[in-house]
Amino acid sequence: MDEHHTAVLNWQGTREVAERMETCANGHHAEVERIEERGEVCLSITMRRNDLQTLRDDMDALLVALADIEPIEP
Repeated sequence: MDEHHTAVLNWQGTREVAERMETCANGHHAEVERIEERGEVCLSITMRRNDLQTLRDDMDALLVALADIEPIEP
């Protein structure tokens, strides 16, 4: 049986930011589930890899890329 490792990131915010985050996550070969409710968007971003170190490296790269997208609140 093959070993798999999974990380899930849940995010909630505006449609505008969600669209950019979804595009970014897809570019990092992650699966994205999107739910829209009352003007808010919830994203569930799932990344699966065969080994833990690859998952860590790929998730770190994704988080850095997402940090450049999400606006910083004052």
